[in-house]
Amino acid sequence: MENGEIDLRTANKVCEVTATLSDEQAREVDKRIARRLAGKDPEKVRRMARDAVCAIDPDGYAERAKKRRKDRRLELIHADEGMASLWAYLPAEIAGAIYARVDGIARKLKTKEEDRTLDQLRVDVLADLALGKHEGLPGALAQIYVHVPIDAALGITNTGCVLEGHGPIPGETAREIMANPSSVWRKVTCDPVSGAVLDVGRTRYRPPAALDEFVRVRDRTCRAPGCRRPAQRSDVDHHRDFRRGKNGHTAKQNLTCLCRRHHRLKDVDGWTFNLNETTGELTVTPPAGRAHTTRPEPILKPAVEKSNGSIKDDQQQGGAQEPPY
Repeated sequence: MENGEIDLRTANKVCEVTATLSDEQAREVDKRIARRLAGKDPEKVRRMARDAVCAIDPDGYAERAKKRRKDRRLELIHADEGMASLWAYLPAEIAGAIYARVDGIARKLKTKEEDRTLDQLRVDVLADLALGKHEGLPGALAQIYVHVPIDAALGITNTGCVLEGHGPIPGETAREIMANPSSVWRKVTCDPVSGAVLDVGRTRYRPPAALDEFVRVRDRTCRAPGCRRPAQRSDVDHHRDFRRGKNGHTAKQNLTCLCRRHHRLKDVDGWTFNLNETTGELTVTPPAGRAHTTRPEPILKPAVEKSNGSIKDDQQQGGAQEPPY
């Protein structure tokens, strides 16, 4: 802040997630992230600080997560003109699964003849499910993605587990999801140095479906700056569209995940999306003219440089397993 690199709002994001730490631990978080904050949006900074908190205090993080689950609740908040809000505080994996199922059904109902918006369909589907009105609703598989390093899957460690679209979760929670009979496993091969996704298991799908899955696992979320919508609920977009004469090709270098809102922005005057097919960096420039760049975040934590220049692994590297739940 003294150097003018971040503002008060960004600094507050760090304070929010480090408030439960000791002074010594908070200083360690500061040491890890201070030189990486310049140019980052406040939400990105909050996620960086949260990941550092999880790495520095994994036992405390797990204990706090366990206590939070005891605070789950449902609230009815009345509004004006015959409306109200129904608000649920749930474990992230359950909330994600509920939303995924509701969203899947709503998208199946969104036909050309349907005049309701997706938002209206989602809330109507939720109401019908909650009230037991299942007739006429198409089935939909509720999927969430959990990335679990092999050592955490085996119970050797309790760190490195990520619920896509949410963030780190305790190893105990990840193993509970793994033990669910409805969980389906996929092998994800990662680069041992960078942590980037290299391949996904392809034994169950034809190449087009495997490529679709690879892009979703690689990108993890919508690639638009600041958007955290999970990739499995986003569109897999051809950056260069073959149908419009732009020599687009169906290959991982030309594919990115964009949520429906940001996908539509590509066709709005004043917005430009530029994908570097070599590095995977996506640069989005809005009408105001300030460009923002994102790149696929690694699933496994990459190796980092020590101050003496040598390389060490932040965690044991290896294959990562990812079960849709």
